[in-house]
Amino acid sequence: MNKLMKNMKSELLSFWQRGESQKLAAATFSVARKIQPCIIFIDEIDSFLRARSSSDHEATAMMKAQFMSLWDGLATDNECVCIVMGATNRPHDLDPAILRRILYYVGFR
Repeated sequence: MNKLMKNMKSELLSFWQRGESQKLAAATFSVARKIQPCIIFIDEIDSFLRARSSSDHEATAMMKAQFMSLWDGLATDNECVCIVMGATNRPHDLDPAILRRILYYVGFR
């Protein structure tokens, strides 16, 4: 692979504050499909894909649901050569639905 999409964390969080994070997520996955093979890398993935709770804002829940749906779309497309990678210091904070989508884990101590 020779393409790496830039870290989405800060952009998603700033767009979320303006109510546009779903557009950015959709655009990111759309571009990834067009430039494949590529890697979508999300640093501090736990910052916006942490475990859901009843106190989550509706926009946060919608963003997480859309992100997971877009990720599933990559995973089920046999011709798509895109990888979603994330880094975190807090893997225990990730949403269980995100953990189910992660095929490989690399831990460091």
